[in-house]
Amino acid sequence: MKNYIKIFSVFLLVSFCSVPTKKSNAIFGEVEFASKEQAISLLSKEDAYTKRLSKFDIDAKLQKAGGTKKELVDLTASQSLDWSKEEIDNVKEALENIKKSI
Repeated sequence: MKNYIKIFSVFLLVSFCSVPTKKSNAIFGEVEFASKEQAISLLSKEDAYTKRLSKFDIDAKLQKAGGTKKELVDLTASQSLDWSKEEIDNVKEALENIKKSI
């Protein structure tokens, strides 16, 4: 069970924090890690997830009453960071291990 949780965690990490490339192919394919600027741009756009957020969801995530969706999107985007070389190496190694076990 722990292996499935690790695999799922890496999948989510790569899905939400990387940018698909035109070279993408089967499982994982080529992975390009989003820069801070790319992440800010991607996270600043309204998407299916943010469209479904209720007023309660927004207030809970902002930890205050009366918050707006724009505040939440801006806060989320402002939390973006560049990937460190160590983080990139760790994710690439994890992906390679997953590929081998599939």
